[in-house]
This record gives sequence, structure tokens and C-alpha cells, in this order.
Amino acid sequence: NLVFVMPDTHTDITARFNSIITSTEEYVDPEANTFMTAYPNPAKDMVFLLSDRSLPGASIRLHNFYGQLIREKHFSNIYAAQEIKFALDGLSPGIYFIQISSKSANQSIKLIINQ
Repeated sequence: NLVFVMPDTHTDITARFNSIITSTEEYVDPEANTFMTAYPNPAKDMVFLLSDRSLPGASIRLHNFYGQLIREKHFSNIYAAQEIKFALDGLSPGIYFIQISSKSANQSIKLIINQ
């Protein structure tokens, strides 16, 4: 319980809170927008992407930690259960982000590249 005293009224107000509000933005469950899986993660020379749904007009972009675009692939359609190979050769070890965008969905995946 929290007790508030109203200035100049000497009135105490007691309040009980069931949850804590940490933001005024709407909460979005990160699992609700997960449709693509990347493996292995951490990866070395190649990462495989697997979608659980069809994605028309999709593109896959690989960004480094600083947001710079490193690689990009475009697809007229990615089919459900289609495995996509994404080459990582020549990239330095570190943290990267895979961004999947289509007409119907968007997702980002953190990818770690090891030597």
C-alpha cells in the first residue's frame, strides 16, 4: 500500500497496486510475432532460417551491431517450412541482426557469429 497526503487538505489517500507500470507504450509479447527460426545460433559459416508460414514478397537483411547493412536477399515468396541458407563467410565474429520483412510480417533475430 502507498499513502499519499494531499497538500493543504491533510487528507490521507491509501492506494493498493496489483502491478507496476513501467511504460506508457502498449506491451507486445515478443513470442507473438515469432515466425522465423535461425539455427545454429551461434553460427560460423552458415545460418539456416526456417519459417512457420508463407511470406509473400519477403526480404532478409543482415545488419552488423552498428546497424550497417551487410547482406541482403529478396524472395518472391518464402513458403511455410522452407529452409533458407544464409552464408556468413567472410564476416568477423560478433553480434549481428537478421531482419525478415514481408508484406504480412516483420521479425528481427539476434545472431552471434563465432570463429
